[in-house]
Amino acid sequence: MGARPTQDAGVLEGGSKNTRWTADGMAVGMNRMADILTISFQPAVGELK
Repeated sequence: MGARPTQDAGVLEGGSKNTRWTADGMAVGMNRMADILTISFQPAVGELK
């Protein structure tokens, strides 16, 4: 992405660690749990810009 990630402070209530990147009109999110990894790609609109 060429952008620095932003991360939630610590582990969230559900046990996940979240990292986000926003660049060139796209937002990428990575949610990690003990045995699950989810990566999402979406257009950066509204507050994500």
